[in-house]
Amino acid sequence: MATEAAAALPVLADLLREHGHAVTVGDATLGVEGFVLSLRLDGMENRNGHCRSDTQIAASHPQLGDTPIVEYQFGYGVDAEQALRRGFENWYLLDFVVLLDALHETPQRCQTMSWSADPANDPTTGAPTPPRNYRVLFGPVHHFLDDPSRLAEGEDPGFCDCCLFTRSLDAFKALLLQGRLIPARLFVMRQANGETDADCRINGEDYAPVREALARWAGDWTDRGLEWRKQYVIAQPV
Repeated sequence: MATEAAAALPVLADLLREHGHAVTVGDATLGVEGFVLSLRLDGMENRNGHCRSDTQIAASHPQLGDTPIVEYQFGYGVDAEQALRRGFENWYLLDFVVLLDALHETPQRCQTMSWSADPANDPTTGAPTPPRNYRVLFGPVHHFLDDPSRLAEGEDPGFCDCCLFTRSLDAFKALLLQGRLIPARLFVMRQANGETDADCRINGEDYAPVREALARWAGDWTDRGLEWRKQYVIAQPV
């Protein structure tokens, strides 16, 4: 897989250049806008002319702490290159634009909100927790509605850029009280039969409290058939 991951780096480099970025290519990394990107290929499956790629990008930047920011990409296409490009394109449009805005005092693409912790005591020690203040950056929301005709003309679909975060805010609070950067990939779905499903990954790792809160929220959505929403959010200590 290491050899195949190295072969996939030029695909990611070309995509970044197409979006107007200068890219420096290393032996196993890419440099772009002050980030160092490393790529891991977790799987490549090609069956009957349909290819699926599973990759992982780790993005490091000194302004965003010492821990690389990790997320997974899944792409589909007629061949490996097309699958990789589609996975990387989705990562760029949903994730990387938010990482770029996290570097700037005035974000160019993302809406933001401020969040401050109420006075509290550490649940383990009982000691007062230090003040926690965050800027939360909301990436673009990908919204899918299987039958758009079920949305009346001019009807508001009933959510805004901040909803996935604010509707699960109570489940985020344990993380926010730690005062660290929180990169979160959020997904929530209501199926046509009313069943709900959700996903939350914090820096690439499953986080059940938010996942469960999102699934409960989807249970309150208006019945429009199959509908889902996906978003990348960064809560940034300030």
